[in-house]
Amino acid sequence: MTGMKLQDLTHPLFSGMAVYPGDPKVTLTSHLGEDGYLTSTISLGAHSGTHIDMPFHRIPETPSVEQAPLGRFVLPCTVVDAPLHRDLEVPDLEPVQARIESCPGLLVRTGWSARHQTPGFYAEHPGISPGAAQWLVERGVTLVGMETPSVHALLHRQVHDIFFEGDVLLLESLASLSELPSRVTLCAVPLPLQGLEASPVRAFAIW
Repeated sequence: MTGMKLQDLTHPLFSGMAVYPGDPKVTLTSHLGEDGYLTSTISLGAHSGTHIDMPFHRIPETPSVEQAPLGRFVLPCTVVDAPLHRDLEVPDLEPVQARIESCPGLLVRTGWSARHQTPGFYAEHPGISPGAAQWLVERGVTLVGMETPSVHALLHRQVHDIFFEGDVLLLESLASLSELPSRVTLCAVPLPLQGLEASPVRAFAIW
């Protein structure tokens, strides 16, 4: 790994953290047994914190999270800057079209992760417009990662469906992308949770 850089892109999970409205609470508890071993219990939703969404989240009869090849979660990604206070639109992407088409993955840098665990993080975030989502699908993108908790605050079903119908995986609630160069290798491997549509991940970038 000499000469290589790594950056963690994952928000820590902790008891009582704010979660997407309606999702299960995160509870982490530990117990020190009489034998001296510390044993912990984890209770959380599959979409807690930094997590991967499979098309199975919305489209039945598609692969669940443990059925996807590992190569779908370890891939070259282009990092693009996007607006903080409005949706990402096609004109924002066209100037970097060649870079987007050169990689299977796309990381959308907005700076929104600075709002993590603050009021408005889940309700006020910028999104990816339906038009931009369709544009990305048509250019062969297979994974889109973002600092926001969802693809769109209001049109999340429509935008999810555009991506999922194009077999695009979604990596949501990434931690800060601010220090990343324009191209990285992303590693964001989910747990092999049998039959589930999503999983928390430990996401990091290598360059």
